[in-house]
Amino acid sequence: MTTDGYYDRVAEAAAYIRTRVPKLPEIAVVLGSGLGDYAGTLKDAISLKYEDIPHWPSASVIGHAGKVVAGRAAGGRAIFALAGRAHFYEGYDLRTVTFNTRVLGLLGVGDDQQRRRRHQYVVRAGRADADQRSHQPDRTQST
Repeated sequence: MTTDGYYDRVAEAAAYIRTRVPKLPEIAVVLGSGLGDYAGTLKDAISLKYEDIPHWPSASVIGHAGKVVAGRAAGGRAIFALAGRAHFYEGYDLRTVTFNTRVLGLLGVGDDQQRRRRHQYVVRAGRADADQRSHQPDRTQST
């Protein structure tokens, strides 16, 4: 197990966002090229530049604004929109490429969906005592 401080950097970035976004969304979208303008449509938006978030990798692809926007989508649901991200083909290592999703996970993004998915697997497998930490269905049981 590595002790290079990666988790500490993720936690520091999450703490920075937590202090600036009062109600943390549970959903995030990573906007690809040509979709960055969507972040500007969010209501009650709070925008954080990547360069201001500790350890957050920059987005260098043309059309990627390099910001996290927390706001409400058209339906009223609170979301994070990431306008740009670091790419493996730009020379970033995989830990850097996945840094943003790890930060969002630490902030609770995806937790509700993951709980529902695990519940579906438990019901499908017919096992009330299934390991709730698992994100995969129990394939030892026939369905």
